[in-house]
Amino acid sequence: MSSNIEEMVTGLKSELQLNGQTNNYLKRFNNAIRIIEEANGQIRAYLEENSLPEPDEIHYFKKIKPLVISYEIEEGLIYNIFVNRTVGTEKDQLKYFEDELKAIRTTFRRNAFYYQYYKNDFAELDSIFFLRSATSLALPLPEVPMIEGENLTPMTCLFARFMAFERLQIHILEQMNALRNGGELQAFRSTGDLSNLKWTGDIINLVELAYGLWLTGQLNNGNVTLTELVAWLEVNFGTNIGIIQKRFAEIERRKRISNTKYLDQMRDAVMARVVNGSA
Repeated sequence: MSSNIEEMVTGLKSELQLNGQTNNYLKRFNNAIRIIEEANGQIRAYLEENSLPEPDEIHYFKKIKPLVISYEIEEGLIYNIFVNRTVGTEKDQLKYFEDELKAIRTTFRRNAFYYQYYKNDFAELDSIFFLRSATSLALPLPEVPMIEGENLTPMTCLFARFMAFERLQIHILEQMNALRNGGELQAFRSTGDLSNLKWTGDIINLVELAYGLWLTGQLNNGNVTLTELVAWLEVNFGTNIGIIQKRFAEIERRKRISNTKYLDQMRDAVMARVVNGSA
């Protein structure tokens, strides 16, 4: 992929980060749209003069273009969440944010196949998903709003929604944390990159960890719901737990192995380190 396009996207990120440091959401939204449109114009102008070979076209419509679109989606969602926010007690506002989190997770579940393709960075279907000249696939594609005037693939737009929703989850969790700690709602964090750390162990192990953290009240002095904790783990560990209650039922049904197999392994590993020294 051309370094020119990469530099344009880097510049876009920097401008959006500066623009995001305000509580004036209307001003933030209008400025963000202007910044994004300017960056889009620069990228389009470059692509009109420079054709992309197929590998670069796939990378562009899988990674670069969805990222740019995701910023516009994210800014629109942040603005709507702010202007429609419930005016009421702390409990009322927390319920409002919890409902927003549930809506995001519903989107991920309804598009589970594509979300897993996105999260795991699979590539087997890239030539079908991200080449504009590709023939149709005998697999139902999700109906997602297309960007008017843009020659995009449906998967490019869906990946953009995934990116925007993942970052929005973090924004919402931060607002809920501020409410619980008795502080004022913060400016929604400026757009940035998510952690490169990914959960590569078995998902069922993460379920054990999630319940352990939740039931022992290790986060926010115990003032966190299981739904919030799962959303936080999914975003920060780059994975998809699914409906955690169903996964916990798998743990309850264990017969031949411990119900806390992974937590037992963690305990044994720590004890071995204590016995053998910390060097």
